[in-house]
Amino acid sequence: MEKRLFAFLNNSVNKRFTESDILHRCSIGVGYANGYVAVPPEHPLHGKHYDEANNVIDIHGGLTFGEPIEEIKADGWRNDTECIDFDNFDEIPKDYWVFGFDTMHYDDGPHLDRDWCIKETKDLLKQLQEL
Repeated sequence: MEKRLFAFLNNSVNKRFTESDILHRCSIGVGYANGYVAVPPEHPLHGKHYDEANNVIDIHGGLTFGEPIEEIKADGWRNDTECIDFDNFDEIPKDYWVFGFDTMHYDDGPHLDRDWCIKETKDLLKQLQEL
């Protein structure tokens, strides 16, 4: 049986940027959240650096994140995580690897709202499922 992938948003970093004055000093914008997908150990990209995964994934700004789920959970992401296609962040098994993109690029901003972030994360999910 094929193991499932998990898609979620997290906006803790985006909140910190929005609340700081860094936006007034830099030409970056901040969208609603960053998008992530967790893949099982059997996935061909599991454990790979996000730069290597960028060779086969086409997503907003490119992938900018790749880490084990255990490190993410240890960093306390639970509170700022919105599950897209499942109910509880703790459902993601401890041996999964997470890839993600951010919405903190030049010309990003409020137009990258919650609906846009969900749609883009689902696109990442689909691409990772097809590998």
